[in-house]
Amino acid sequence: MSTAQPATPSPGEIYQREMVPASFARWAPDLVDLGAVRPGQRVLDVACGTGVVTRIAAERAGPSGRVAGLDVNADMLAAARAASPGARIEWYEGSALALPFPDGSFDIVVCQQGLQFFPDRVAGLREMRRVLTAGGRLALSCWRSVEHQPVTWAPRKRRHRRCRLASARRSAGSSPRPASETSASERKPGPPVTLPPTASCARESKARVDDEGLAFPQAAHIATAVA
Repeated sequence: MSTAQPATPSPGEIYQREMVPASFARWAPDLVDLGAVRPGQRVLDVACGTGVVTRIAAERAGPSGRVAGLDVNADMLAAARAASPGARIEWYEGSALALPFPDGSFDIVVCQQGLQFFPDRVAGLREMRRVLTAGGRLALSCWRSVEHQPVTWAPRKRRHRRCRLASARRSAGSSPRPASETSASERKPGPPVTLPPTASCARESKARVDDEGLAFPQAAHIATAVA
């Protein structure tokens, strides 16, 4: 007798199940707070992934608002829809470099941990500026450089490219606010816990291991701008 094998989860489902609660959900409310989302406003989440920021924005904007999430990855969007039953959210598959919206369509644009992956960051920021109404707000975040993410990178010293937020914002034509540097303690689900190959890494990074898994600090740049 054959036994049906359980379906293999998609990458988007794994991301939503593992990565979102371990890391991204902890940063999402702060980003929406910086965007100052209020009832009735129009909000766009660029590079929305599985929608952790989008859902919070939809709660804040309420039934009189409009909230849209855009991502280039169809699998991520499928997981976003599955995780948002009944939510008043429009989901779009598309590129951040060519947003499918008219000029001035949104009061607020948010982008959590997406800018550093854009093939052209300045072009992406210009598109965000284009779809913002006059006086609209942008709130975005990206990880700080690798020396500030010690658990991930301590075993392997690598060169890296910095995300030049200030110059990119100036090129995009928005009025920049100073970027803040924020850190949070992130918890990886466990057990089991997979530690980096260098045992000293946990001590160097002030990471800790307990019955729930591995917890360690992460740091991100968070920036706002007004159109």
